[in-house]
Order: sequence, then structure tokens, then C-alpha cells
Amino acid sequence: GNTNTSALFKSPLLGTNAHSAIDEGRGLWFAVWSGSTAVQGYRLNNGTANDYYTVSTTGTAPTSGSNKSIVWDSTADRFIVYSGNGKQIFFLTPPSTSPYNGGNPWVWTSDTPAGGVTPGTTQTNGTFGRFALIEVDTARGCLLWNNSTEGPVFYRIA
Repeated sequence: GNTNTSALFKSPLLGTNAHSAIDEGRGLWFAVWSGSTAVQGYRLNNGTANDYYTVSTTGTAPTSGSNKSIVWDSTADRFIVYSGNGKQIFFLTPPSTSPYNGGNPWVWTSDTPAGGVTPGTTQTNGTFGRFALIEVDTARGCLLWNNSTEGPVFYRIA
């Protein structure tokens, strides 16, 4: 029979149009959403002691606008966030020690390429799976298909 119980369910504090990604190495699930600069975290590898929490960060986070997307970059050991703000891409890097709830803050940085195409306006409800990390022999970066009326944009990252 079903051995799951509702006593172990913890309700996330996510807003509208939430997007999430998992850092498998640390067992962390992070989410971003419209209308907030916060990042919601959940530790996946801590048994029933798990709970949602607001991740402690430093640096400049993406604006609280809508349409954020997030992916985990295991090669560079960081999350990558697109916030619908033109060509700007944000990176959320873990601290060298104690990255969990109550530990050291994660660090926000960003990059805005000088050249290349500026993506058009994101669709009202976000990118929903149209922002992905691509790693092949000749290129490494993020592919963004911002809306249904324009072609994809590729952001080369180091």
C-alpha cells in the first residue's frame, strides 16, 4: 500500500510562475519566481528534517520582475538565472563551506554580453522550459527561446 503520509509534506513559499533546478551534488532544490528577488531552497538529502527556507545571498540579485528561469551548471558549480532582462544573465555561486540553511551566503554575480542579439520580451508566463544549459564539444552556454514569435538566442558562457 501507500506508505506516504501528509505529515511529511512541507508547503513551499513560492509565488507565481516559479521555476526550479536541482544541485544534485549538494542535494539542494532552488526556486525563483515572479515578483521576488528571493530564492527558495529545500534540502533533499536531510530526511524528515527538511524544510523550505529563503536562501541567504550577497551581491545583486535579479530584479523582482517576472519570467525568471533557473538551471544548474554542474561544470561551473553554480545556478544560472535568466530574468527576462535583455541579455543579462545572473549566476548564483555556492559558498566554499556550509551552503545549507543557516550557513554561509551564496553569491550573486551577473554578465551582460556587449555584442550579439538582445532577446525580445518574454511571454507573460515566463520561458517554462525554454531556457537550458547546453554543453557540447565546441560550445558551452545557455539556449533561450524567449517567446513564440522569435528564434532562439545562445549565450556562450565560460
